[in-house]
Amino acid sequence: MSLSLDLVRAFVAVAETGGFTAAAKRLGVSKGQVSKEIARLESELGAPLFLRTTRQVSLTEDGARLQMRVLPLLDALELALRDAHRCEPGGHLRITVPADYFDAVLCPWLVEFARRHPRVDIELITDNQVRNVVADGIDVAVRLGWLRDSSLRATRIGEFELVPVAAPRYLRQHGTPRHPRELAGHGWIGLSVLADPGRFTFTHPAEGSHTIHLRPMCSANTVDAVLAFARAGLGITIAADFAVRSSIQQGTLQQLLPEWSAPRGGIYLVWPRAAQEPAKVRALVSFLKTGLGRVPSARQGSLRE
Repeated sequence: MSLSLDLVRAFVAVAETGGFTAAAKRLGVSKGQVSKEIARLESELGAPLFLRTTRQVSLTEDGARLQMRVLPLLDALELALRDAHRCEPGGHLRITVPADYFDAVLCPWLVEFARRHPRVDIELITDNQVRNVVADGIDVAVRLGWLRDSSLRATRIGEFELVPVAAPRYLRQHGTPRHPRELAGHGWIGLSVLADPGRFTFTHPAEGSHTIHLRPMCSANTVDAVLAFARAGLGITIAADFAVRSSIQQGTLQQLLPEWSAPRGGIYLVWPRAAQEPAKVRALVSFLKTGLGRVPSARQGSLRE
């Protein structure tokens, strides 16, 4: 026998209120619907559950026995549903993040998230590959730059600025460029994953914008490798502010063209659309959006101080 939970709830409402009208009001339905549900329940059980008179409705012996048995079950079900609604996020959470952003910014935030949600098992993928979120089973991806239109959900959690840098010893040997056009006379280290590793537009408050087209003398597919070449004195490169901040503060790299602004890009969380998003995804997106939204941008930070 398979009974609808609605029939059981209608039975309990009539038993507790003592009438069909009052039960209908509690359930937010019509009196006729309650009557039909009770009649159906009695038919399914093969026993009358209520004694009906013109003045009142009372339980039969079978009805009283049923009430005694179903009330604890309904209470347990209601408690389970409440617990499920407010339950701690859990399960396997697969995240992909560019390695340089994880190292420079995201690591402590994911550590704190893991501490707050011990039932979430984090699998982290750090590389510069733009993965197919759906096909690769990614729950949340961190994307840098300029998003293309897609069917995925996305929210912006910050921004970054591209900063040209070189090692002090390189600049002592080859000179320090003062204008973007002077970069053409220097060795350029390109990030090969960019669509055009040598084309950038710089903007000056008085001189307007200037676009350069450089041919890399050397390139690499990771920001870490590009910056390692630059710190070794091979040439000039450009990278996100968060990736070069510590090297500039330590003196292993020097920011160039401080009066010029390079393009700024967005930092986004991207995840698949779903009718009911998993609690683990909602928790991570909310945590990072709230926390990283308060992180100061490069222009507010120490790069130009």
